[in-house]
Amino acid sequence: MAYNPINLGPTTTANSQAVVLPSDQVAIPVIQTASTTGGLSLVSGASDANGTYRTIKGSAAGQVYGWYFYNPNTVAAYVRFYDLAVGNITSTPTYILPIPPVGGANTFGLGITHTLGIHIAITQSRASSSALALDVDYTVFFK
Repeated sequence: MAYNPINLGPTTTANSQAVVLPSDQVAIPVIQTASTTGGLSLVSGASDANGTYRTIKGSAAGQVYGWYFYNPNTVAAYVRFYDLAVGNITSTPTYILPIPPVGGANTFGLGITHTLGIHIAITQSRASSSALALDVDYTVFFK
């Protein structure tokens, strides 16, 4: 089957590619659609201001695909992510996300792998579990 490019004329921009249709003019789908099955899970809540860890996915491998955090405090908050099975979080975090004072952070991506479990702690310091004055709101999207 031969494909003929369509001339889009002056509306194309540099580095753009024309949509190509088969000679019988059947359209090729070019949009993404949401699936009604599968999908991500989420955990939403508020930290208790004292750095206590929260279990997102306990004792099972998973991936973090996105998050939303809002920090109402006048100092930075640090979201400490751990790749551990259920238990007392005493080890070094796998990665740390700083949240600016009276600000937020959100993102969606391809996923960050956790092999043992997904836990977070929200603290006033990158290096310790120092308490915050106010709770930090959070939503973590995971699989």
